[in-house]
Amino acid sequence: MKHTTLAIAAAALLLAPPGQTANMDTVTVTGSRLPQATLGAHSSLSRTEIERINAPDTVTLLKQVPNLLISRNGGPGGHAFASIRGGEPNFILVMINGVAVNDPTNSSGGGFDFNQLDPSIIERVEVYRGGISAVHGGEAISGVIHFITRERGTSSVAVEAGGDGQRRANVTLAGTREGPWSALLSLAAAREDSSVYANYDNQQALLQLQAKGEDQRHQLLFSGSRTNRESLAEDSGGIRFADPLESEIRDSQQWLASWHSEHQADGNRTWTTRLSWSRHQEEIDNPGIRQGVLSGIPPSVVQSDYRKLDGEFFVRWKRTPDLSFIAGVSGQRADGYNRGTLDFGFPVPVDYSLTRETVGAFAEGSLRLGATSLDLGARYDAPSGFDSESSARISLSRDLGPGTRLFAAYSEGYKLPSFFALAHPLVGNPALKPELSRNSEIGLATETTTGTRLQVSLFHNRYQDLVDFDADLFLSVNRSEVTAKGAELQGTLPLASWLWVNLDITYLDTAITDSDSRLRRRPQWSGGLQLQAELGPVELMLAADSRGSFHDASVATGPVKLGGYTDINATLLWQVSERLRISANVDNLGNRRLESSIGFYAPGRRARIGLQLKI
Repeated sequence: MKHTTLAIAAAALLLAPPGQTANMDTVTVTGSRLPQATLGAHSSLSRTEIERINAPDTVTLLKQVPNLLISRNGGPGGHAFASIRGGEPNFILVMINGVAVNDPTNSSGGGFDFNQLDPSIIERVEVYRGGISAVHGGEAISGVIHFITRERGTSSVAVEAGGDGQRRANVTLAGTREGPWSALLSLAAAREDSSVYANYDNQQALLQLQAKGEDQRHQLLFSGSRTNRESLAEDSGGIRFADPLESEIRDSQQWLASWHSEHQADGNRTWTTRLSWSRHQEEIDNPGIRQGVLSGIPPSVVQSDYRKLDGEFFVRWKRTPDLSFIAGVSGQRADGYNRGTLDFGFPVPVDYSLTRETVGAFAEGSLRLGATSLDLGARYDAPSGFDSESSARISLSRDLGPGTRLFAAYSEGYKLPSFFALAHPLVGNPALKPELSRNSEIGLATETTTGTRLQVSLFHNRYQDLVDFDADLFLSVNRSEVTAKGAELQGTLPLASWLWVNLDITYLDTAITDSDSRLRRRPQWSGGLQLQAELGPVELMLAADSRGSFHDASVATGPVKLGGYTDINATLLWQVSERLRISANVDNLGNRRLESSIGFYAPGRRARIGLQLKI
């Protein structure tokens, strides 16, 4: 299987037919590669909404996505926890412009560090809730968070400063030559020092080149970021219980290069080629955690390096206005390395390396019969070192009247064990099996001509053969089965032409089969509320992120139950002129002591002020 990805990529380039230059629409790939496919529960944030929220970082931005559970250990630099419908953080596939960026070498089993991404480079965020391994392969067993970077824009300079040493700057240079060519360069930097134990420093660069025509579109992307952050270690008990009271230091770099090309062969067929290369490097200096109620964690210094090359090629065929298909192939090669030592009073090496190659084939179909839509998806993957895996998805939608539809979906998927769980010399187990999922949902969505929108969904997910750590065997094993069921509501209500409110509520019930243990950081009730007003050149927004009580654990305390909290933030945007905009934010408006994890508290009330000048 060596060089599989390169072979597929070369074939894709040779098969892609030539086109002429004009103007072709962009198709975004998240829940399906078919633009007319019926999607179930999904949410998005546009660039306009991102600017209105004016979040200091991507974790804070994602808190405004309906029915997405996300929190962070304290202030900037703290470990982020994201969950969709009760799933683990590594059950979420995170993509940047269609490229998966999860890192399976880390101890979280393939989660993504959202601290590495600056909101200033994001054009749109799309979140799909539900398993779609049939579309994207293993990793997407509870949902997808997809970041689409900025393509076109206006050249601008933006700066912001605030309490706790908050400093941010962004320079965006956009250019369009006569004809279809465009380019965008964005440079961003952010720094924050909220306490002696928590700080955050990030620099990011994005270069995007694009040519767009009637029957073809080409996009070349380069992105790089470096993040240095300090915070008390996860599971340490935070400022209340950490022993020793020393910060963990993480220094990471993320690199991404991708090529995306679409050719419309005729009015009905489109050929798409995507090639990408990504690399994530990280060095972690962990002071360890002394034994408490649970066993302690030894100090460690670890460097990891994960590199991935992948490609895909598919054909989209619109047979009739009501019938469309896609079929394609993909290939991937991933290499992970880990170097470092644990300090047990003497150094214990934890070096490992692992290579994984995967080839796959996938197909989707979409059929509309009057008021009914049917969408099918299937995928076959052959990963090295494992048996082949198949994934499937079916969704139905029925229009009940103007603006109202009933939808339902069922999917089966899988997730391969992470490199860490397979190959770590102390806790790794090469005999681990893939984790499996079955996801189902049914919902109702309606929208009126006055702009009122409402969507209600019921879901039931089952995850089998979950990878867990067995303390007696001191080994990673497959043993858990988890069910997660519940309901989601989200809606928008215009109160006046200049005033509207957004609301989302999630009810979640989780259980571990044959166990009294409880999943951590999954409140039964959570939700958000936004009140937005447009008063001429001034926009105001009041946003609340709320959750009920939840279970958590730390080495010092063992399992405990924490009370819920509500975080309220306020934003004011003043468009002084066509070129100048001033922003003012107050975070944690109520100055509440918000404990998102045991001993980790969000910063108190803080103000920020910034300006953006178009050039």
